[in-house]
Amino acid sequence: MTHPTESGTLQAAVSDYLTWHALRGSSARHQQDLQRMLAAFVTACGPGKPLDQVTRADCEGFLRPFQERGCRPNTVKAYHRVLDAFFHWTVSEERLAETPMKRVPKPKLPQEQVKPLTPEELARLLSQPDRETFTGVRDVALVAFLADTGLRISEAIGVRLCDIDPKQRSLVVMGKGGKGRTVFYGEAVGTLLDAYLRRRGDLDGGELLFVSSLDEPLFRFSLSRRIKNYARKAGIEGKRVSAHTLRHTFGVSWLLNGGDAFSLQRLLGHSTPAMTARYVNFATGDLARLHRAVSPVDRLPEEVVAGKVSARGRRKRLV
Repeated sequence: MTHPTESGTLQAAVSDYLTWHALRGSSARHQQDLQRMLAAFVTACGPGKPLDQVTRADCEGFLRPFQERGCRPNTVKAYHRVLDAFFHWTVSEERLAETPMKRVPKPKLPQEQVKPLTPEELARLLSQPDRETFTGVRDVALVAFLADTGLRISEAIGVRLCDIDPKQRSLVVMGKGGKGRTVFYGEAVGTLLDAYLRRRGDLDGGELLFVSSLDEPLFRFSLSRRIKNYARKAGIEGKRVSAHTLRHTFGVSWLLNGGDAFSLQRLLGHSTPAMTARYVNFATGDLARLHRAVSPVDRLPEEVVAGKVSARGRRKRLV
């Protein structure tokens, strides 16, 4: 049996794939995620394994332990998606004739129940940071900013001062896949941002909007921990409170107050309508309440509606 050259190994193909992603301009975070997930797959298969000897059994054997360990369905799906994209790339590059992921079933995701914050809960959350400190003033502005724009946490901490138009209360943000979009914030958030920027003052070379007390970039994991602690102090129970919860809160609030799903898709930076449709499905009960408030026929004068129906008794024939 002949041994494959180094260029024909799975590890070499993964290395080339990561280089390809870097050249096409994928975000640093996306590249890091790809490297982490594919490195785990290479380790499971063996670094010297020939690419053309990777089988469906290898792929399923790698994914199955994640399910058996009780990992979140989203985690299993993320690994499946990464492997699927990688092997499709190898086919497009004519390194393989067929992807071994072809018949590996996609993990089914249970519909996640979105539990947005109520206005009262959001108010309690915003009341927790100590507004006598720089960190507290920043956190209030940042939490309100997340809830009012629907930004992902990674997007929010990457916003630069030059991205913001204070007069229009808008900003341009680069989302997933390097796609830019314009989002907006309200007058109240504008006031909180002004207070934060006054407290922050001018910083040498500080181009990011939100920074630490040491004028350094924020890390999403530490910020997530701070939001969780504020939620605990606020006594918010029965729901997971995170930056993503604030994004859900924005999405559901948009729909409940008459916003349309197409505009919401653009504001949230969703690539497909199916992703935005979750907000419609999860807000069904509240949308029923909204319909009762805005029903076009219910809003007509009572005499107009009543005048369309005869008050006479039943007829034997429906004519």
